Amino acid sequence: MLTEFRVLKRVIFSWRQQAISGRGNTPEPPPGTIFARTDAAPGFLPRPAAAAGVRRSRRLDAKWISGILFTVLLFLLMVVLVLLRLTGQDQAEQTIAAMNRPIRAQQQLRADLPLLSPRFYEFINSAGYARSVYENPASLQEKIDTIPLTPAGQDAGPVPVSAAGGALAGSGSYLRATLGVYGSAVRVLGSGVHADAEGALFVLLALLLVTGSSLVFFSRGAGRIVSVGSSVAAASWAPLLALTLIRNSLQGWLDGTGAQAQGDMQRQILAESLRPLAAAALDQATMVFRFFSILAVLALLAAVIVFLGLRLRPGSGTANVE
Repeated sequence: MLTEFRVLKRVIFSWRQQAISGRGNTPEPPPGTIFARTDAAPGFLPRPAAAAGVRRSRRLDAKWISGILFTVLLFLLMVVLVLLRLTGQDQAEQTIAAMNRPIRAQQQLRADLPLLSPRFYEFINSAGYARSVYENPASLQEKIDTIPLTPAGQDAGPVPVSAAGGALAGSGSYLRATLGVYGSAVRVLGSGVHADAEGALFVLLALLLVTGSSLVFFSRGAGRIVSVGSSVAAASWAPLLALTLIRNSLQGWLDGTGAQAQGDMQRQILAESLRPLAAAALDQATMVFRFFSILAVLALLAAVIVFLGLRLRPGSGTANVE
């Protein structure tokens, strides 16, 4: 009995040693395979090609979605940056002062405004006009509303016409309409718009961080730089080209409007007062979009350098730009 127990013990110990030895000799699974052990011997099954293709397709779809969202948000960020620069206190006050000069220089208004609305006349000629309007744009409309309608809240018949063929400043509603358009344009430069733009900037930066991280995560190799550079290029190059065309067309339109409005006080004032605002907006927009266009060029050049470096490196194989 004791002898049989010893024999059984040796057999079990031998089986155990064989199992440990076989487990230690099991090779590591190569890339692209699934571990599978058969009854005969340990082995590995290749990963199904269809499953790998599905995963790659889903990754590319996620990359495209992230890229589109990143491009749209980047364009909105540039617009907000333009608005921030345009409504900065120094820039805004300079633009407001430039928009006010044509109104103060108009001869008919200089003659009639002190009689129609002394409060408005004193306001636009005050030293702190630009700062007051910037801090409280509603104050300009309040002064415009002090211009009385004639008579008793209504216009008295047809609008008087000057010898040059244009309407005089004697009509209260005519003046309110003219200066109301001017006031609406000036309201864009107020401090409240600047504060709203700052809030939008922080929201856009947070969203860009999320979408940009997703875009980089779903890209591969040098494609990470290519994806970001392409998005920046798509968001900046086309608007920069459009701004160049708009600048030339708008300048010609304003010049033509001012020339045609020599006998029309309203059109002449609006053309001359809106010119500084249009010029300032185009200058700031061109500066912002040009800056991001240069960044896009640098990013794409960096991607080309990285790609060539990976291709020329010995034993590197094919560089991935997905």
